[in-house]
Amino acid sequence: MDRNEVQIIRDTGFGQVKRSILRDNSISIEAKAIYSYFCGFAGSESKAYPLRETIIKELGISIKRYYKYLKELQEKNIIKIQQVKISNGLSRNIYYINDCPTKSCSQNDHIVCSQNDHIEYNNRIITYNNNPPISPQGEKGEVESQIKNIDVDIKDTEKTQSSKSEKEVQEDTPEEKANKAINSISTDKGIKKVIKDFAGDDIDLIDALKEFYRARSKLKKPLTARALKLNINSLKNLSMDRDEQIEIINQSIEKGWQSFYELPKDHPYQREKSIKENSKYGYVF
Repeated sequence: MDRNEVQIIRDTGFGQVKRSILRDNSISIEAKAIYSYFCGFAGSESKAYPLRETIIKELGISIKRYYKYLKELQEKNIIKIQQVKISNGLSRNIYYINDCPTKSCSQNDHIVCSQNDHIEYNNRIITYNNNPPISPQGEKGEVESQIKNIDVDIKDTEKTQSSKSEKEVQEDTPEEKANKAINSISTDKGIKKVIKDFAGDDIDLIDALKEFYRARSKLKKPLTARALKLNINSLKNLSMDRDEQIEIINQSIEKGWQSFYELPKDHPYQREKSIKENSKYGYVF
């Protein structure tokens, strides 16, 4: 690579993506794309702060899909989001990229993760204790031949996992998940009832209200059950579309508002909605 090529890379920017995340089949392709996008903005750092509208526009995805797969990254502890105030009551998101998102990286576990000292094999994270690192480009046979040198007692781990009863590993029903999410918002029975009556078992809607409830508390304007109900009634008057309601809630969270307001016409969701409505009549723009 000559100097001109190096200069082009420096001028246009770069990012570092973690190979284990890209090779993880449990992570969707959309989530990997969003993760890679954040890495591109972060460069050699572990945080990025692109605007949501910019992300949606440049990735060419809808707002609904963006939030769906951003949530996946959050649940897998790959991306963490922090809201910070900037000026005039406005706020913006900082996206922190976790270089070691697996549970195995916690200090309470015997398996330690630092830099590139762990690999993924058969959906397990295992360490090599002072052994040479496995070639990142190695094929399956090469990996299997080198993995024999790894000092990890896999059999004991599998035995412990298999001893769990089916009841312990059974997933919660949608209603149970919703109730857990609501209970995590507040201990106030009135607030929990208002949210349950409005959102039902809709986890995305519950999560949006949860963040709005927390945002109000940060503004030192905590919501009572009556105030929350009035806000929800206002939200219903603005829109009965579930996705648009979530966008309205998110708008208030991002801008540090205490109430809900209509989405502006140039909002990405409104543009997408307009295109869909016009397409029904054969209009093309």
